[in-house]
Amino acid sequence: MIVSNKISTHKIFSLFCAILIFIQCFAVNISAAAKNDTTLMVTSATSEKGNTVSVSVNIKDNAGLWGLKFKVGYDHSILNLISAENGDVFEDKDVMLPGSIDKEDFVYLASLSSIQNNTADGTIVNLKFSVSDKAELKPYPITLNIEQAINTDGGDVHITAREGAVSVVKCIHAFNPDWDSNVNYHWHNCAIKGCGEKLENTVSPHHATEIPAVKATCSNDGLTKGTKCSVCGYIMEKQQTVPAAGHIPTVIPAVTATTKKTGLTAGTKCTICEKILTPQQIVPKISYKMKISAKTNGKTKMYEKRKTSSNIIKTIKQKTKVKIVDMKGRWYKVKYKGKMGFVKSASLTWQGTIKTKSEKIRLRSGTGKKSKILDLYPDGTAVTIVASTYGWYKVKVKKGKKTLAGYLPQKYIAK
Repeated sequence: MIVSNKISTHKIFSLFCAILIFIQCFAVNISAAAKNDTTLMVTSATSEKGNTVSVSVNIKDNAGLWGLKFKVGYDHSILNLISAENGDVFEDKDVMLPGSIDKEDFVYLASLSSIQNNTADGTIVNLKFSVSDKAELKPYPITLNIEQAINTDGGDVHITAREGAVSVVKCIHAFNPDWDSNVNYHWHNCAIKGCGEKLENTVSPHHATEIPAVKATCSNDGLTKGTKCSVCGYIMEKQQTVPAAGHIPTVIPAVTATTKKTGLTAGTKCTICEKILTPQQIVPKISYKMKISAKTNGKTKMYEKRKTSSNIIKTIKQKTKVKIVDMKGRWYKVKYKGKMGFVKSASLTWQGTIKTKSEKIRLRSGTGKKSKILDLYPDGTAVTIVASTYGWYKVKVKKGKKTLAGYLPQKYIAK
């Protein structure tokens, strides 16, 4: 019994060693095979209906090839092969491409002219397809069928084939640099017209940054502080309006005009911010140096004062030129042959021009705004002044062949 147990133990140990040696040898063979496993693969691509798309057949871990033949399979009802170009692994002189490439599966055939193996990795062939308008939105496989792969020893080279695909999609998105956003996230959309889909790989949460508050002034509203995204500008916390405080006015005193200096009307400004609320207007110098050329309408008496009861300085003949140097009410102060005196405004005629910045000036039947409007005249219209009264001129205006007589405000007549 004891001998029997020893023999049994010896047999078991011998069997264990044999199994261990077998496993180690098998592992070495697998490792060597994996290391030398050549891969032929088709790249994948994406396309829209009606477009063209390119893929390539590439080789990796090339164990050494003298000859290679394979077919490329695809759905001919959807994909139409329109060009095939040899890659950089085999030279053109060693490659045979089919004469017709769009009627059957594409066959690639390469054999070296010299007795040596090609061990290069890279692109075997580049294929360009057109995609049918009737294609469905899905992947269309591009398969490889390796018919022959041999080395210079005449032995077969084991090649693993990996298929690719042309995925037909609604849109091949283009990046739109403008941001879109909601309360929590921002993202970019597709820039293609008619698509506009969200680009999921651009979605990210907002990055909050403070918007500083703006202090309110007398005239401008202020703002409370807010929050926005520093990336896309989305307003996360809206700023609220702080009403303006309002001006506190104070009077700017008027300046009286003299014969030597202009004056100013009274104005107002804010006591807080110094902003001018009511601008002061310039008051012209008091001047008695007008030089308006006029003609007498008939025999005209020049008086010493603005009264017909005052002394008559001179009687001036009809159509005689005089200079008007001052006006007041219905009287003109005139200069004639070195002498100064006063004549009634209705006794002289002179030429003036309407001056207005925007609206046309109304010619009225009498003085005052309640008088009937006879016509309207624009800036630059020539008028003949035939008399003067307080704030108004009696004028004549030609319009075509007609001459209208009426009254215009003195402030709109350039002397």
